[in-house]
Amino acid sequence: RHCCWAAPDMSAPLERRRQDDDVLDVTRHLPRPGPKFATAFIWWALGFYALHFAAAPYQPTVLEEQRYNDLMTQAVFSEEARQAERNLMAAQRALDDVHVWGWRWREPYSRLVPERQAKLNRALADYRVVSSERNALISEAKSSVGIWSPQGVGEVRATFWGDYQWGKDFAKRMSFWDVVFGLGGANPDEEVAN
Repeated sequence: RHCCWAAPDMSAPLERRRQDDDVLDVTRHLPRPGPKFATAFIWWALGFYALHFAAAPYQPTVLEEQRYNDLMTQAVFSEEARQAERNLMAAQRALDDVHVWGWRWREPYSRLVPERQAKLNRALADYRVVSSERNALISEAKSSVGIWSPQGVGEVRATFWGDYQWGKDFAKRMSFWDVVFGLGGANPDEEVAN
């Protein structure tokens, strides 16, 4: 019989702890999931589903889609817009031909540059008018089907992934320049910290 005043046997928990220490236990260092983690995960999963797999919640009627297609065709393939763009490019080229260094003090450039600049300004004003008309047509076309249509959802997805790709490319460029400028010597901030 054991005496009630005898010390308890502590070798079993110590042996178990030694065995646990032999195995790398990564989960001990991670935070325990709680309600904030669950909420964030649910929102992440919902966003992932919406960006990749969700269908548009609204299906436009045939008349709405026909109106959308007609207005977009009219906006994209406008001969007036193409002509205004051609005129703008021609005016810019004409100005570039005579816009030389020191043109204000050199003849005939001092006379030609202001004339061609005025033509460029008129062409730019015409282009802006036509461009605003085209943007109004595009806006009307998009409003005919709505943001929740397949066209609206597709445009939002394309915009998101385009911006995402731009961010990745920007990060790559900045990382490259960090490496290039980091090889030249120590960063002055690092010298202060040491």
